[in-house]
Amino acid sequence: MPDWKWSVEPTYEGMRRAIEEMPCGVLFEDAEGRILYANQRMLEWTGYSVEELEGRPVAILVPSELLDKLPEARKLVHEGDHRALLSALRRRDGRTFPVAVVPQAATRDADDSLVVMSLLIDLGEVQTARPMGEESGSLAAELASVAQRLQAMSFAASVSGERVAPVDHPLLVELSEREKEILAHLVRGSRVPAIAKSLFISANTVRNHLKSVYRKVGVSSQSELIELVRSLSRSGAV
Repeated sequence: MPDWKWSVEPTYEGMRRAIEEMPCGVLFEDAEGRILYANQRMLEWTGYSVEELEGRPVAILVPSELLDKLPEARKLVHEGDHRALLSALRRRDGRTFPVAVVPQAATRDADDSLVVMSLLIDLGEVQTARPMGEESGSLAAELASVAQRLQAMSFAASVSGERVAPVDHPLLVELSEREKEILAHLVRGSRVPAIAKSLFISANTVRNHLKSVYRKVGVSSQSELIELVRSLSRSGAV
C-alpha cells in the first residue's frame, strides 16, 4: 500500500476549535458513563455549565422515561455497535427534545481505557434542510416529508418533557410549518438572534413570523405566547 498523505493535515488546535464550533453536539464519556467533555453546542442545548457536567453521569442528560434503556444501549456501543440511535436530550430545566446520536467507542493511548464519543443532531433542525428538487413523489419530496414529521416531533417534545404538546389544538393547527418551527425554538429558550442563525434566516424574518403567530393565537408578546403553549400542554388539551 502506498504511503498516501492527505493534502490537508489538521492540527490539534484546529480540530479542538472545530469541535467547539460545530453546529451539532459532541459528547465524550468514559466506560462507566461519566461525562468527560461536552462541546459548546451541547452546553447551549442543555443549559448546563462545564462545571455542572464534568464527571457527572451521562444519565443527567437523558429523559427519565429512557433511563432504563441506557445500560443496554451503552453495552451495545462498547461491543462495537456504532449504529445511529434515535433518542432525546433533557435540558437543565427538565424540557426535552429529540436527537439522533451517532456513537463511536475507542481506547485512549495514555491508559488504554475505553472512551465513547457521540455526535448528536437536533432532529428539529432537520426542518432547515433544503431538499434537492421538489417534484411530487421524488426522493427529495419524501425527505422533506420526513423532515416535517421530525420537526413536529421536536415541537411536541420541546414544550413538554412528559406530556404530548397540543399540536392539534385549534389555536395551533393554523400555524405554518415554519411558524411551528420558530415556536419550538422559542419555547426551548432560544432568543430571536439565535433562532435566526439556526434557521439561516434574518432576525427580522423571525420577528415577522412571530407577529403572525401572535395574530393567529391571540397574544401580544413572546412571554404570553410561551405561557399559552405551556398552559395548553399542562391541561392536556389536544
